[in-house]
Amino acid sequence: MPKEESMNIERYMQGLKFPVQRAEIVNCARKQGADEQICRQLNKLPNLHYRSVNEVNRDWQQICNESKASRN
Repeated sequence: MPKEESMNIERYMQGLKFPVQRAEIVNCARKQGADEQICRQLNKLPNLHYRSVNEVNRDWQQICNESKASRN
């Protein structure tokens, strides 16, 4: 995943207090102005207790890679 995508998703998680679950991440992203496409992608995250932005980025990267692979 390009570094820009990772940085982009991080800006939508500003103010989150970890640990959080997927629904909290999606709600925060919406409040931060994320478009519906990003929210749909975030809804694909496993419903885990994320302890850090790094954990969210790890799963976000996997989702983005899977999405790109399915388009090819």
